[in-house]
Amino acid sequence: MEKLFALTAKIPADKLGHFSTGAVAFALLHFVLIPLHAALAVAAMGVLKEAYDAAYNRWVRQAHGVELADAIATTLGGLIGYACTIPLQ
Repeated sequence: MEKLFALTAKIPADKLGHFSTGAVAFALLHFVLIPLHAALAVAAMGVLKEAYDAAYNRWVRQAHGVELADAIATTLGGLIGYACTIPLQ
């Protein structure tokens, strides 16, 4: 367990935030969508959020960092949620 804590301590808080947001979004969406569609919706949300940040930075002001890794972290949160539902299908 200590190795797990040491590993997660190396992950930036921003990426953990994106990951947990993706997992929570999947948990909520899977009540109204089939799990595969919920996972795809979470992936789309991650990409669209980064696209919004890029547009905001371009047209309003340079306020948000735009990283592909953020979208990937959000998507991974949704995919872990999806993987947990596979035995239930």
